[in-house]
Order: sequence, then C-alpha cells, then structure tokens
Amino acid sequence: MPEKSQGGDPVPRFAERLPLEILLEVLWSEQDAGHSEPAHTLQAASHGGVLQMKKSPPLGAETTLTNPLSGESVVARVVGVQPACGGSSSEVTVQFRSPSETFWGPSFRLKKTTAELAELERAIRCGDVNPRALREFRDAVDHIRKTAWVVQEWGERKAQGRETETVLSLLTLERIRRATQLTNDLATDLQSKEIAPQTTGLYELFSAVERLHRVLSTLCAPHGA
Repeated sequence: MPEKSQGGDPVPRFAERLPLEILLEVLWSEQDAGHSEPAHTLQAASHGGVLQMKKSPPLGAETTLTNPLSGESVVARVVGVQPACGGSSSEVTVQFRSPSETFWGPSFRLKKTTAELAELERAIRCGDVNPRALREFRDAVDHIRKTAWVVQEWGERKAQGRETETVLSLLTLERIRRATQLTNDLATDLQSKEIAPQTTGLYELFSAVERLHRVLSTLCAPHGA
C-alpha cells in the first residue's frame, strides 16, 4: 500500500530511495516563529527522503535540511507526515526543491552505486554483452575495489594511531598497475587500427606519454646502469 500524507493523498515514492541512517538539522518557520529540530534519516534519494523526528514541521512546510557530514544544505518541502512506530516521533517525508546527488554524503552514493551494480549484474546475465566492454568494466570494478580497500585500511589505521605510509604506497602501486594495463590496451587498439589519427585527445595523450617517458627514464636509469 502507498504511504498517505495527513491530507490522505499518496506520498510520492522515489525509485532510488535507499535505507540510510545519518543525523540532520531541520529548520522551518511556523506561526512566525523559527524552529530547529534534529532528525535522523530512515530512507534517502536524490529527490528527497524520509526523516524521523520528535517534533515535526507541518505538512506542506518549506524546510532547510543541513547535513553536518557533507556540509551541504538543501531546501525541501514536507509532503508527508505519519506517526512512527511507538508513537513518540513522526516519520516525515520531504522532497527537495532541486535534486542533489551529494547532499546525503558518500554513504548514500555508495549504497546507490551498489544497487545499480546489482541491477547491472542481472542485465549482464540476461543480455548479450560485448566481451571487450565487459572486460573493461571488470577491470574498472577491480580497480575501484582495490582502491576502496586501501582507503578503508588507511582510515582504520589512522583511527588506531598506526602508521599509514605503507597503505598509501599500495595505492601508488595500484595506480602503476592500472596505468600499465591501460597503456598496453591502448597500444593494442592502435596496432589494430581501432583508434584513428584524428581521434580527440590523441595528441594530448602523446604529450603525456612523452612526459611520463622522460620521468621514467630518469627514475629507472640507475637500475639499468
């Protein structure tokens, strides 16, 4: 059954609404007085979300939501209010004046990406996918997975007061591995004439590779002597 607002109208549901728990500050005006109330999210989407609050703004009120983690504020309208389980608070559905992919912070974007990847996996299983496109996708996912592990390990070590330099060096090694792989793939494409001389960005790539070659020549010279 769809949610109902206090006025009985269906509350809009956003297709990408995902479970998310973060703290927010909600500001609104009521009867010529300003109100400020903490809230925590139950669900979030790029167009709005569902908040749990002890004191809720009235239906139709325009509010300002502030996320202390992302440092962003958005203007949102209250489109639904209903009692939460237990009756001591309310579930407030809000709709942003303008969609935002960043307001909820990295946690929402990670959840959304995870959901999209799960949907993409189902599509890949059922569809006819170009092998090269699939290989590039797998390589990109593998790179993200390794980078995410390094970031997580770095954060845990920093929180525990342990050294982090060795973890950061792993990130450099991953960048080298990825650059080597991309360079070899590009060389294969060039040899097979899949990339034309007039391809946009080709000369910028040539300059970048020349610069990289000069730096590597200096760096690797002692080892080859």
